[in-house]
Amino acid sequence: MDRADPNFKSLSNECRETVKKDHEEFAKDRLLQAAQNKKSMKKVARDIQEYKTFIPCLRSSTSGTRITSRTEMEQDIQQIYSKLFRSNRGPPVIK
Repeated sequence: MDRADPNFKSLSNECRETVKKDHEEFAKDRLLQAAQNKKSMKKVARDIQEYKTFIPCLRSSTSGTRITSRTEMEQDIQQIYSKLFRSNRGPPVIK
């Protein structure tokens, strides 16, 4: 997707929000597992912060393999969202 496209900003915002929600769930699950296994909460919290600043890889939606290249990640995400928006016929009508 070209950055000049008017939908790029809204799509980027949606992606950012989704990643933020996924990270919150990830952090919650990690902290819960650490508490159940009686592990150091301080170490787990530090590890979680490392994941927040950078997404090291993405699992491919088609093959299930890890993608570490940023350009390949962008291409895969673009395919996912193009399929998503192609199948969506528009906003629901409220009566």
